[in-house]
Amino acid sequence: MHVFGIIFLFLAAILPLNFWSVQIFGVQTTMAAMMVLPVLIYWLLLDTALGMGIVGAAVLLLSTASIYCSVRCL
Repeated sequence: MHVFGIIFLFLAAILPLNFWSVQIFGVQTTMAAMMVLPVLIYWLLLDTALGMGIVGAAVLLLSTASIYCSVRCL
């Protein structure tokens, strides 16, 4: 149950940030991706193997949140 709680808390934290679109260096992205990026880099520096797993999970959850937000905006 703890694993599901962490996933839902992460989604709850990034969902509002997905509505905030920013353009950095000519690339359109969301504030959620910008806020998650430093933490993912930190995890990769601490432990590469664990960091890659966390990056994979974060990409999946960021994609899920982005799809949810795009469907809710329609």
